[in-house]
Amino acid sequence: MSPSGYSLVRTHYLNFGEALLADNDGKDVRLQARDGTVAAHAAVLCAVSRPFQQMLTGEMSEGRSKTVNLPDMTRAELMFFLRLLYTGQVDEGDWGGISGAPSYTVEVPADAEPASAALLNGTYTAAGTFRGAPKFLNHNQVLLYRGNSDEAGGPYWKLSWKEDEEEDEEDDDEGPDPRLERLWSSADVDEEIPDHLIGWDFSQKGGTSSAPPVGTWTDDRGVGIWGSPGKKPVHITRENNPPLGLVLSALGFAKKY
Repeated sequence: MSPSGYSLVRTHYLNFGEALLADNDGKDVRLQARDGTVAAHAAVLCAVSRPFQQMLTGEMSEGRSKTVNLPDMTRAELMFFLRLLYTGQVDEGDWGGISGAPSYTVEVPADAEPASAALLNGTYTAAGTFRGAPKFLNHNQVLLYRGNSDEAGGPYWKLSWKEDEEEDEEDDDEGPDPRLERLWSSADVDEEIPDHLIGWDFSQKGGTSSAPPVGTWTDDRGVGIWGSPGKKPVHITRENNPPLGLVLSALGFAKKY
């Protein structure tokens, strides 16, 4: 086969895989992750996996309910695995939380306080929206969000950790502000919340309405508090590749099933 013929066949194969993955009406199996559900085609799973074949075509509970419980997997991990299975390709939208939203790696100074570098550092993935822009959370539930556009010199992108609610005898009957609870989750937040209620440890002017500035964050381009007594910089990079943990989870899942 000529190179051009091979390329055409490969393109048709990829298009078929993408079309099959997008065929939600034909999907007849639910994969229940610990944070949500992903649908798939039983025929595809059975064709590549003997364990799935046994579960879905026999008398096991999964065969009757057409639901496979996978509490060790997240929805993003399953989507990553399924796209690889169907198409041999990956898509940032599968691990970003919002279609097309990338992830960011944050490295703050070692002298960061009161929130430590161990708390603030890590990969931040898209987790819903706030003020019409994506917001991002790391594995410690630290928030990267776009500040109020009305702020002088702004808007600024800000890093904020969620402080534990202090006990207050006078406010025992008042629970946590539900707006703030949603802000530190994957939910979309439509209500406006003042930045002083959210707080921040580091901030930086720049970026876009949907993405924080990457590179080096410095105190002179921030606003208010700078969480490094030594005024040391923060480094933020955009992740174009899937997080290593996601890849390892997908490989472990493939090995198991």
